[in-house]
Amino acid sequence: MKNVFKISVLAIAALFMVNCSDDDNSGGGSANGWSVGSTNYTTSVTQRFSTGDIENAVTAIDVTGGQANLNTAIIIFSEETGIAAGTYRIISETDGMLPDANEIMISAGTNYDEATGQYGTSYYPVSGQTVDATVTITGGKAKIVIPQINVTPIPLGSGTATTFSGTIIEQ
Repeated sequence: MKNVFKISVLAIAALFMVNCSDDDNSGGGSANGWSVGSTNYTTSVTQRFSTGDIENAVTAIDVTGGQANLNTAIIIFSEETGIAAGTYRIISETDGMLPDANEIMISAGTNYDEATGQYGTSYYPVSGQTVDATVTITGGKAKIVIPQINVTPIPLGSGTATTFSGTIIEQ
């Protein structure tokens, strides 16, 4: 939970440095963005950060600081290996463990409210799925391709499960 708080704080800080848009159509998503259910989000800015000693996480954000309804996708790599090219098994934050070298953790937050400091809904992958994401590095920037996975709102049981997919390209 400490890492989730750390990630949320960094995502909120990043919202003051961004410019973006979101797209509510249900067409296949953006070339650089993600989808939660039938809603597509276009990445406006990305930010690397660490949950340990090395940079091991990427946040994608879709709206400018001060705007309502900030949405984020966060990808966390192993603290030992950091962000690197390869194929990674997607694990769930609900499993209570940080990713190993061959794993990544994904979360999405929608409708962030600056007044309350809370997301309307946060989503994590449903435990037990066998889905891999692919990461390539070009010019020092990561491209993370996440196929469709099932996600559930947190806290568990607080809403309806849906899907997540995306291609996050660091800017």
